[in-house]
Amino acid sequence: MDKLSTITAKIDPILKAEVEIIFQDMDLSMNDAINLFLVQVKRCNALPFETGVPNKQTDEAINQARKGIDMIVCDNENDMFKKLGI
Repeated sequence: MDKLSTITAKIDPILKAEVEIIFQDMDLSMNDAINLFLVQVKRCNALPFETGVPNKQTDEAINQARKGIDMIVCDNENDMFKKLGI
């Protein structure tokens, strides 16, 4: 690449600092991460992740799972199938 373009973006400073720590752990610069994102957009011809917002029922289920509410714990796949009645 002989020529490079510059992107300027306004980012919440707290978010930027938090994300930079994550990127450091991955040995990525902010520049590297942005370039990776843009390559994935090009490959997918879309955002490389889902942007949908869960409905109320799904959101509640996600919150309950994160809190461990009404979770059924299985020792292994056989135990899971037994508890599911399969």
